[in-house]
Amino acid sequence: MVASYSVNPDAVAQAEHLIDSRQYVLDSDWGKVQPRASDQNAYLKRHSWDDYARWHLGLTEGAADETKARYAFIYGDFTRIHRMGIIACMYRAAEWRHKEVELAAHELLQRLDRLTALRPDRRRLGPVPLQVRHQVHGALVREEQPRAVDGDHAGRAGDGVP
Repeated sequence: MVASYSVNPDAVAQAEHLIDSRQYVLDSDWGKVQPRASDQNAYLKRHSWDDYARWHLGLTEGAADETKARYAFIYGDFTRIHRMGIIACMYRAAEWRHKEVELAAHELLQRLDRLTALRPDRRRLGPVPLQVRHQVHGALVREEQPRAVDGDHAGRAGDGVP
């Protein structure tokens, strides 16, 4: 039997606040940095269950409040939100068809990516340094020339890229 989850609105509000106040990690190895049981126990010794709950996007239906079983889909390290944590939540929720949690995680990911100017393919918008090689008296010289070019169409006709 698969557990059922509802979205934790307090966790969504905290995640949005962390994103808006730039308390995030864009690139991390979530498998190594996600809080382990010992990290969670240490956090609970210093913080309330309400604080602990705000780090979890899902609430397990039928589980008692103030138990670890009640809270699922952790998205940060108890200090900052992790982009890979949000992706892990979204993936797990999608895999087990917990649609509300999946969509909440998706919205958070879109909010973070919009704020940090990341595209779905993880490239930054804006000027992209292009490497141009020139032949100067027989020697190959590399010079970097920043151009206002969108990385998706660098080098197409009409955008000023040689």
